[in-house]
Formats: sequence, C-alpha cells, structure tokens
Amino acid sequence: MTAWSGNDEPFHPFLLTRNQIQQFHRNSGCAGLSDDDLHVQARLSESETAERLDRKQRLIQIAARQDGLWAGSFPYRHFVWLTDQDGCLLHMRGSADLLSCLHERGIRDGSCLRLDTIGTHALTAALDLRRPVYLNGTEHYKTVFHESASCAVPLGVQGGEPEGWMCLTCSADVGIAAMAPLVQAVRAVIERELASIGDLVHEAADEEEQLQLALEELPLTPREKEVANYWLLDYDYKQISRVLDISVNTVRRHIENMYPKLGVNSKSSLHLKLKGLL
Repeated sequence: MTAWSGNDEPFHPFLLTRNQIQQFHRNSGCAGLSDDDLHVQARLSESETAERLDRKQRLIQIAARQDGLWAGSFPYRHFVWLTDQDGCLLHMRGSADLLSCLHERGIRDGSCLRLDTIGTHALTAALDLRRPVYLNGTEHYKTVFHESASCAVPLGVQGGEPEGWMCLTCSADVGIAAMAPLVQAVRAVIERELASIGDLVHEAADEEEQLQLALEELPLTPREKEVANYWLLDYDYKQISRVLDISVNTVRRHIENMYPKLGVNSKSSLHLKLKGLL
C-alpha cells in the first residue's frame, strides 16, 4: 500500500523510506520488544497522569470537541490518540470495539506510547522525527497493527516544539489519500482554537500588566495597591484575604480607605479612573 518513487524515496512528505522503517524496526527489537501481541505496561502513576491531564486540559478539551468531526467525516472503523509532546496518552476516541481492544491491551490515559512499548508506528516515528508520518501494514512493528494504517501529526508547534501529537489508526485498506487530508483538516481546526485561546491569554496578561502600571501612579500605600490589583481582577474579599494573608475585615478597610483617596465610589468607577476616563 505504500507509495514509493523509483529511487526509494517516498513522494508524499508523510511517508518514510525503507531504510528508515528498517531502522525503526531494529530499534524496536533492540529495546527488547517482541513483534507479537501488544500489551502496554508502561504507564504514569495516577498522580502523574492527573497532573499531565490537568496541564493539557485546554488541548484535551479542544481535541474532544472534534469527536463529531471524526464521526461525520470518516466512515471507517478507527481510533484516534491524543498524546502530549512525550507520547503520554491524554485522550482516545473511536469505534467502541477498537477502544475496548485497546483497553484490554493496557492502553488508557497515562499510557506511554513510545518505540519501546508499541514499536514502529506512525506515532512513535513522528515523535522521533518530529514531523508528520504515515505507515501502512507491515511497516508497523507489532503484528497487531499489520492490518492497519496509521497517520500522526504534531499539534500547536511553537518554537519548534509541539504541544502534543494526534494519531489516526484504521484499516490498511484506507490509504494516505483519505487519511492525511482529514488529519490535516482536524489539526488545522485544533490549532486555530489553540491560537485563538493563546491570543486571549496574551490580551489578559497585557491588560493585567497595564493595570499594575496604572496602579503604581495612584496615591495609595503599597498594601492598598496590592488589594486594589486583586479587587480589579474580580477577586472577592475572602480570596484577597487568602492571597495576601490578611483578614477579610482588613481587606474591606483597605477598599473603603482607597475610594475617597481616589475620588471614586465603586469598582467600576475605579476601572474608569485607571483608564483615565474619570
């Protein structure tokens, strides 16, 4: 099923050369991995898994929102892995029977999907080469994948390092012409959302920085400026008291004292004062 040119160079950028595949197979064997049945035992601890999932929550939520896109655009039995930059499984979706088989083989959130656990696969090759990869049939090391095709792409590449990886696996009858465009389309949707959220985060950070600079110009004590900063960021009295380790009554007193100093009588008028509109 693999498309090669006459000089042993693949003509699609997702494909590998025969030499590359053979080297990945050798590395799989050298890692002590047999090519027979698949069972992944390498998995992060429960606490480490929870930490990874929390750290990548934004990516997981965006990817999970594309589940309907996969279901509506890809009629073949399949499964999709979402991993972090190191190959730790964060999210998995697909045909129920295939997901059940994967669970039986120990693959679940926190599983380490690397060359030494699943052998040559589009995901493990992509992790090593840091680029999109497509494999088909016996190009996979494990016999359980010999009837499969897999296609992996990086997600949210910033500064040369991806935020994670997405890998589609389905029947080997489904070629690269069907898989690669869909994977790229879903990737584009995810990366647009990541970029959009990133812009909002930067805007919020810029707004907070401008707020702090404006507060420095006000005739307030250092502690009043700290309280005002959190107050304008919509912290309530209890939250401010915990952050600054002072009592709720002290927070209330600081806010009551700063209003007459600045000639304002509410949080909204304080915002306007800082923006030079009052």
